[in-house]
Amino acid sequence: VKDLSYLYYVFYIIFLGLSQLFLRGYGFTFFLTKKVILNNYFIPFTRIFFGFAILLFTSEFLQLKQTLKPYYKYYYLLYLLYTVALIAIITGYVLFAYNLITYASVITAICLLFIGGLLYFRGFKPAKYFMLGWGIFLISILISVARSRGYIPHNDFTVNIVLYSSSIELIL
Repeated sequence: VKDLSYLYYVFYIIFLGLSQLFLRGYGFTFFLTKKVILNNYFIPFTRIFFGFAILLFTSEFLQLKQTLKPYYKYYYLLYLLYTVALIAIITGYVLFAYNLITYASVITAICLLFIGGLLYFRGFKPAKYFMLGWGIFLISILISVARSRGYIPHNDFTVNIVLYSSSIELIL
């Protein structure tokens, strides 16, 4: 279709799937690797590249270079968060990387909800579809982080919220 946003969306789906696969414990079963390698490299790498894919998709889909021209340079700071986490993993600071990935996820979700809402209220039509499809998913990331940090209860709904919301997002 000659639209980069679709390519970035495919990357997002791949890394979301791998991330959920690894987090649910299937990585060891399917890839027969050591748990240390899985926990220290595969899981954080998939989460980092998942974050990059979301940022790339959003930038392309919402045409942020044009629609937020004076502020686009600040968008690069979101990439920087994930890049620092990537460097931390490579240099062996895995716990720091996990914490940074968590904070990057929260900051990214909040920023993308704000950007989508801002562009929607400015009348940018793709922002309407972005907010409809991705708004639920981005909120689910915030709920998931809150659950993992102990701020909300750990139950079947909160454990699976990312899966539920990504299913809704795919349909929308």
